Amino acid sequence: MKLKMSQTLPQNRLEFTDEDFDKFLPDRLRLLSSSQWTPVSVVREVAKILDSHSINEIYDLGSGVGKFSILISILRQTRVIGVEQRVHLLQISENLKDTFVAKQSKFIAGDFLDLDFSKIKVAYCFNPLYETMSTKYNIDDTKQKSATLFLNKLIHLKSKFLEMEMGSIIITYHGFGGIMPKQFQRLNRIQLESGEIEVWKKSA
Repeated sequence: MKLKMSQTLPQNRLEFTDEDFDKFLPDRLRLLSSSQWTPVSVVREVAKILDSHSINEIYDLGSGVGKFSILISILRQTRVIGVEQRVHLLQISENLKDTFVAKQSKFIAGDFLDLDFSKIKVAYCFNPLYETMSTKYNIDDTKQKSATLFLNKLIHLKSKFLEMEMGSIIITYHGFGGIMPKQFQRLNRIQLESGEIEVWKKSA
């Protein structure tokens, strides 16, 4: 039976907590929440950033269980496109989208490195290459790991950033794995207890 939002979540959407979302996750994925899924405090800050720049669409690169995508879409009524390779995480994302009535969120299967970045005006990155390099806090064992692979993917990602049009924005939480290309200017840096948010704009 599909749960109604009013039965499970605060009436005031600004009062959402990590626990409100995480309780719908399978046990193992719930245990990964603090390391793999964007905290609600970060979602709120990103929502403010989107407001300040009048942004109505954002891509979530490596959307996992869809937490960022779903909560941004219902807190701000912003269209969010989550991109995720793992089919089982996409299935969870779709189920949560229905439970949270997150009509503005959309999930697509695939590697975000295969996207046409010239069509992306705003992107969100929560250290999306982390699992390629580290064995800690893994979601599962499906990701191949090596320093060489990590560096190759990092170079590829930076080249994809350069495909973006002038004025495009990248929002990072815990970075993206490397140094932002010089064509991007940092507009803002927000230090939270859980980590750092940075806002970058392509200006050259």
